[in-house]
Amino acid sequence: MAREDYAAQVALLVRVLPYVAKEEIFALKGGTAINLFYRDLPRLSVDIDLTYLPVKDRAESLVEINDAMDRIAAAIEGGITGAKAQRIAGGGGGATRALARLGTAEIKIETSPVTRGVVHDPEQREVSEAVEEEFGYATMNIVSFEDLFGGKLHAALDRQHPRDLYDVKLLYENEGFTDELFRTFLIYVASSPRPPHELLNPNLIDLDQPYAREFEGMTKEAVDLAELIATRDRLIGDIQSRLNDDAKRFLRTLHEGDPDFDAIDRPQGAGLPAVRWKLINVNNPNKNAQAAFTGAVVELLPFCGRQVEVDGLLIEDPDLGATKIYLVQKIRAEGDVEWIAANRWTKEWAGVHPGAEGKGPWFRRDPRVNAEIAAHGYTGIGVEEEKPFLKELFE
Repeated sequence: MAREDYAAQVALLVRVLPYVAKEEIFALKGGTAINLFYRDLPRLSVDIDLTYLPVKDRAESLVEINDAMDRIAAAIEGGITGAKAQRIAGGGGGATRALARLGTAEIKIETSPVTRGVVHDPEQREVSEAVEEEFGYATMNIVSFEDLFGGKLHAALDRQHPRDLYDVKLLYENEGFTDELFRTFLIYVASSPRPPHELLNPNLIDLDQPYAREFEGMTKEAVDLAELIATRDRLIGDIQSRLNDDAKRFLRTLHEGDPDFDAIDRPQGAGLPAVRWKLINVNNPNKNAQAAFTGAVVELLPFCGRQVEVDGLLIEDPDLGATKIYLVQKIRAEGDVEWIAANRWTKEWAGVHPGAEGKGPWFRRDPRVNAEIAAHGYTGIGVEEEKPFLKELFE
């Protein structure tokens, strides 16, 4: 999409904001909040991403969200000549989106039915001078700096999209990655459907296609892909370097299902619906989820600094891969492989999926695990021998 098309969308977005702002149960978050209210529009952002502020029962919250979205859609059509607005299906079981159109410009307005509430109080902000000069004036309730960029850091590690990495790049160049922001970011880790280790030490995604298809042309000044990759590397390293004893305690207790929010001075995080939902899943893992849960224990070790006992085996080596633990548990279970199949990377490494050679984890020769394998008749397990062994387990 050409920058001119994006500009038309931003113009519509700024005209729509006053109608959204009337609904005080919402606060703006995400790229639009950053680039229109904290920056002089260095990149274009064309969605209105809202946080529902009250912390109420889910059913009551969805009713309020739906009613507010209906009012917003009606106000847009009644207030902007030629504009059309309609409700569209949302995610997570709630109809939480609306679409606004004017000519060829189209913007989406949405809020999540899960990530309700905020860590810190929101604030009223005006659009930046550059935005006002080009597109007009608007004021809006915005989530706090820590909530805004804590969510952005989470998105940058979760999606690894060039847009998010660009916003993080400018964060480093302006306000900086503060300790206060880091502690609030950990609340967003606790709110995420991903296990913490997948955010603290993520598998790196290839950025070539999203950069070319979904980012180039969106910024005032050209940004090389290499700069965004360097920002991602810096962010991951920065986060890992900040994992002090308090942060490790929070992550460890989060994984145990009873997070110590006081360890990171964020007691208000305990009441957030997304955190409560996360804890329900942590405390009630079903059989099919047990492999991923056990693997997360092991993968989190480098960040938590403690030993973990899995099925009678004391795990204290951070380099002992989750796959090894799966193998031990599978052998002890005498043939129960339903839940081990969840380990996608092991299946790929073992060659179960054609063309997937070498994409999975490297198996360390841990003597405790190899002893268990040998005890069940699988002797001389080496790098090459493990592949058919694993195939036998899965097939």
